[in-house]
Amino acid sequence: MKLRIGVVLVAVLGLGNPWTLKKFTTSVSGASNTSQEAAEVDGDGDGDGIEPAPNYVPPEPFVAGQNQAVALDAAVGPNTLVNSRDLCGGRGNTQSETAMAVYGDVIVAAFNDSRGFYCPSHSTVGWAFSFDGGQTFTDGGTLPGGLTPWSNGDPWVAVGPDGTFYISGISNNFVGMSISRGTVTPDGISWSDPVRATFGSSGTDKEALAVDQNTGSVYMAYDVNTNRVEVVRSDDQAATWTTPTILPAPGGIGSFPIIDANGRLYVLWLAGWPTANQRLVVSSSDDFGQTFSAPVDISTVCPFNVAGFSPLTAAAVRWTAGSTSLSTAPAADSVTLTSLRPTTAARLGPYRRR
Repeated sequence: MKLRIGVVLVAVLGLGNPWTLKKFTTSVSGASNTSQEAAEVDGDGDGDGIEPAPNYVPPEPFVAGQNQAVALDAAVGPNTLVNSRDLCGGRGNTQSETAMAVYGDVIVAAFNDSRGFYCPSHSTVGWAFSFDGGQTFTDGGTLPGGLTPWSNGDPWVAVGPDGTFYISGISNNFVGMSISRGTVTPDGISWSDPVRATFGSSGTDKEALAVDQNTGSVYMAYDVNTNRVEVVRSDDQAATWTTPTILPAPGGIGSFPIIDANGRLYVLWLAGWPTANQRLVVSSSDDFGQTFSAPVDISTVCPFNVAGFSPLTAAAVRWTAGSTSLSTAPAADSVTLTSLRPTTAARLGPYRRR
């Protein structure tokens, strides 16, 4: 069976930050494919590998020097505060790198929490929960296990087919990854003591979780010193974990796993960071993460700097896999990559994604 990955580059409207909307298809399977097959496009494309996205809305005329208000359909409700605003001596008001999982009306969110730097009993991984579909949230405070298992943030949240939640984060000063299993109770989420999903490699960073909605197996992907991407798996609700599988070169950062309806595991990551030769690549596994196919290049990535910031510091804004995600539909044999890509046009849009 030939499998295609549709890569949807979703445009975001904004003056000074124009974006384009395109769709690519790349063949990703264990079988070899001809170059003609690899370039084949579904739908009504013109043969160049690009076709309009569904419900495409043509851009409005651009008039230089004019700020134009664009009316978009209301898609979300008002903002809802997720975390507590209690600070430590007036410090610790930054929460970032958020993650979220949903099961019915139950939502669990996690985030980097700077209160962990200033509050003696608070870790750098914060979390909160909602029992009413996100209308209200309760800050959960510090996870069990003390501060060391949750020492460096980068949390991720996932949920299994039975409603079991999982939360992970970097532990022991970038030497491993911790994960806890969460059970919904009448009073909140009861978390197990954290276990080590992986441990021992300095520079372990940027983990992400995926749960097989058929089997309940939990997968974690992460990078080590941006030199390699690894995957581990648990078949007993995160109690024990397999030995890490190293994905084929090139290494990279920002790995993102997903599992389709047939149990095939995909891992996307940003290869070549922080060099000038950056690109998004994807690899797949049909044996539960034990072996992976050769990575397929999806798209090149163009680093760019923001005016007024030094490119030698963190102010150099780079296009990373953190702005990218994979998704799959039930009973589908394909996955969709959603991403933002800058263009040289002064202004494009509006675009809608339904």
